[in-house]
This record gives sequence, C-alpha cells and structure tokens, in this order.
Amino acid sequence: MTSATETEDTFAVYRDRIGAHLHKLADEIGPRAIGTPELAQAADYIVEVVTTTKGRLSNHESVAPSLPGTRLPLAQDESCVAHISGKQKKVAILPGVSTLPISAELMPVTQKIYSSIDEFEAFPFERGSVVVIAGGTFHESEACEKAEPAGAVAWFREGHPGLYSGTCARRASVPKVAGFAVDENTARHWTSKNAVVSVEIDVEQRDIQLRNFVVDFGPDETKPCFVAHYDSKPMCPGENDNASGVAVLLAMIKSWPVERPARFIFFDGEEAGLLGSTQYVNDVVAGGRLDEFEFIVCPDSVGLGEMHLYSADNFGPFPESIL
Repeated sequence: MTSATETEDTFAVYRDRIGAHLHKLADEIGPRAIGTPELAQAADYIVEVVTTTKGRLSNHESVAPSLPGTRLPLAQDESCVAHISGKQKKVAILPGVSTLPISAELMPVTQKIYSSIDEFEAFPFERGSVVVIAGGTFHESEACEKAEPAGAVAWFREGHPGLYSGTCARRASVPKVAGFAVDENTARHWTSKNAVVSVEIDVEQRDIQLRNFVVDFGPDETKPCFVAHYDSKPMCPGENDNASGVAVLLAMIKSWPVERPARFIFFDGEEAGLLGSTQYVNDVVAGGRLDEFEFIVCPDSVGLGEMHLYSADNFGPFPESIL
C-alpha cells in the first residue's frame, strides 16, 4: 500500500514537472498561434521532451487547406474609427482567426448586446450593421456563421481585460461576415451611444502545414488515448488554454511505464478550427482504425482547478482503467 508520504512526494514531482512545462510554453515561448515561429518552437519542445522518454514518437503531418480569410500572421496594430456624437475616435481591434476581409464605412452598431444565437431572430438588426455579442455565452464563430445580413460581428468577453482573441470559423465552417474583438468598455459604449464605425481588415489566404505528434506505449492493441492541443489564440500566451493540458500530458509521459498500453497525441491548429484533430480523425476513420482506441481523454483548460468530464453523450465518471 502506498503511504501518505509517498503520495505527497509523487504529487510534488508531478506538480513541479507541470509547472516547468507551463513556464516553458506560456512564459518563454508565449503566444503560439497557428503558422507562427512560436508554434514551431512549441512543437520542437514537445519532441525534445518526448525523446527523453520510452514512448514511440511518430509525426502526423498534413497540409490544411486555407479556410476562407485565414489571416496569418495576424497583425497586432489593427484599428477602426468610431463616430459618436459627431466626434471620431480610433479604436484598437483584434481581427478573429479566419475572418473574412472587410472594408466598410459608417456601419451602425446594434444597441443590443446579443448573448445567444436565438436573439438574432428575436431582435432583428439592420442590414450592414455591426452586431455586438458577449463572447463566452456562445462561441463567436457561431455569430460569424449566422449573422447575415449584418456587416460584421464585434465581440468582447465580459470581465476579460483587453481584446479577447477569437475565431470566426470552426470545424471547417465558413463565416458569413467578418469578425473582430473590442474591449468590453468600448463595446458597451458603442451600444449605448448609437455609434457608427468604419472598419477595414485585410486577409491573407495560405495553406498551413499541420504537425500532430503521436506517442505510443505498450503493444499495438486497443489502448486509452490522451490528447491535447498545443497551439494558442493570437496574442495570448495560452497558459490555461491549452499549455495546461500539454503540460499534464508531458508530465504523464515522463513516468509512463513502457509496457503499459497508451497513446498520447498533441494536436496542432485547434484554435483555427480543430484543424489538426480533424485531419487525424479523418485519417483514422479512412484507415478503419477506430478499434485502436479504448477511450479518449482530452485535458483542455485545466489550469484553473476546474474539471468537467464530457463523454460522447453525457457527463460521467472516469473509467477505472485510467486510474
């Protein structure tokens, strides 16, 4: 039987390992947006750590076709001009990943802040307007896909300082309008003052080389699988989302017995639309290899001490075979 002291010592070892990986990914490397040199650094770091273990590392590389409007690298000095009560003010914005381009003058801003997709029909907006949404209550990509006949979607995250980096398209969806972030104070000021805004966002379309990393332990048989994405949103160090999940997996791999069956996968391109995981799953399905997986656990945004377990159809307890 393991003693309390041994348990505490083991916990301390994992805590220190996870902390070291978090520091490397979020503090030293920093924002790891798709297609950037920093993401390549994170990939090299994962390979470096894995090669010190007894796991069998294989690369799963593929080219992701450009999503409409994929803008890489994302500029950090975008702005728009707001017109309020006859005065003009330049306001910083952060275009969403995979936003459509836009060049529009004097678009009216909705007086309502939308907090669900259902409100789009309940509270119609003027054609060509800027629809303001409270990000976090629903995903900004949903708004960008369904906001026609709006001209653009502007989002903020309540209680989040600064510009909340978002994504205009997920799961290979196609946004119908452009999307960008503003800070919360600006969003609330616009909606209360009948603002009109002029926005111009240029985009660049190009294919992205995705790099997924697969690490296997034990014999080639049905095995549990642990996955995490290692990219982050632009201008965001991604310590919680999802350096925390990557750090957990790297700490597990370091001590995983070589004979115990398991697969660990590090996915690329999650924040740009689940690109890396989609490519990998498509290849698994096409190859008839679904029986390789006993179950899949995906630690995502686990750095704040919150733990929610989702299964394919419900919440549920961890399978005993994980423990």
